[in-house]
Amino acid sequence: MNLRVVVLSGLCLALFGGAVALKIRAQPPRQALKTLHDLTRRSDVLAAIIVANDVKRVDLATLDQRWRAEAAANGVRPFADRLMSSPLSRQLVLDRLGSQGRVRQIMIMDAHGALVAADAATHDYDQSDEPKWQRTIGAGELAPVHEGRDHQGIAEVDQISQTVVDGNGKPVGAVTLRWCRSGCQTGTP
Repeated sequence: MNLRVVVLSGLCLALFGGAVALKIRAQPPRQALKTLHDLTRRSDVLAAIIVANDVKRVDLATLDQRWRAEAAANGVRPFADRLMSSPLSRQLVLDRLGSQGRVRQIMIMDAHGALVAADAATHDYDQSDEPKWQRTIGAGELAPVHEGRDHQGIAEVDQISQTVVDGNGKPVGAVTLRWCRSGCQTGTP
């Protein structure tokens, strides 16, 4: 950790107490960064993003409303089910299951922030309003975020995102990976 981070950490703790300490974390583990990097380089991920970018869409907000309405209905979800049953989404499920509990979620987004594939249904289709997409496709950054404990209060989870580029180096989409840092249980999403 460099001196600037240490001083900033100490200042935040002195001014705001322990609540801010969770936001200041070390880099994600190397294994998480390698997994994310490998996902951004996979040909099936790039191909699915390129196809999604080429699709003429109705308004993204309209599709997002449809996705949310289907999720709220707790019944048949033709729009969400079509995306979740794609070959890439099915492969992402296998990738998560093969991670010995480290990978908690994988999401693939296109250049507009629309969900292309995921290993599990999300609460919304449009990811363009979220930092995981804005800091990657918009700024080309690696975007690590420490989320804290998972919904069960057991595992420490980080969310990291990275831009996907085409063969010419042009940003075409992003991948987000939720990674279990500690307290992981095999098979738990």
